Amino acid sequence: TYSVVVSDENNCSDTDDVEVFVNEAPIASAGPDQFICEGESVTLTASGDGDYLWNTAETEASITVSPAATQAYSVTVTNSENCSDAADVTVFVNPLPTQPIITANGSALETGEASSYQWYLDGNPIQDATAATYGPTASGLYTVEVFDENGCSSTSEPFEWFEVGVEENVNEIVIAPNPFLEFLTVNATGRITLLEVVDAAGRTIMQMTPH
Repeated sequence: TYSVVVSDENNCSDTDDVEVFVNEAPIASAGPDQFICEGESVTLTASGDGDYLWNTAETEASITVSPAATQAYSVTVTNSENCSDAADVTVFVNPLPTQPIITANGSALETGEASSYQWYLDGNPIQDATAATYGPTASGLYTVEVFDENGCSSTSEPFEWFEVGVEENVNEIVIAPNPFLEFLTVNATGRITLLEVVDAAGRTIMQMTPH
């Protein structure tokens, strides 16, 4: 409460009072800073007793954002007494690792260096296949997902792998191993005049006449 006294030259005076009411301001929060990978979304949630206005023009307490690069967001909270407070939050966007490439090295598939790996066969994760190299055991489309130190990942293009197998005639020919990937031994009770190896796609990969 403030008072004022007004006096004139005759020393006459009068007094008046005025009261100043101080309304409590809201305390705004936009939540902690967020870290996402490129292409991901994140939900930001504000708090404070009042109405919300984000710098994105949204007026809900929670908003979902998908920044292409690191970006700061702000929210203003205004209460019923028209008092307001503002807060900021930064969304840090980590880039994705370079897309991996699968190459065949003998009977194994391998890819480049990364923090961690996950191999897939026909889109399904392969249990315990978490190294840079994997030895396939079945024909199909193989992909590998690589992760960097931020947990961001990239997935390779599919690599088609054919596992070569042969039907056995147990009465005349013994083939080992069956199926095989690189080396094949054929034992026969009679003379073999022609040996031809054909892969699962019907391509002849070897043809010979044993001596």
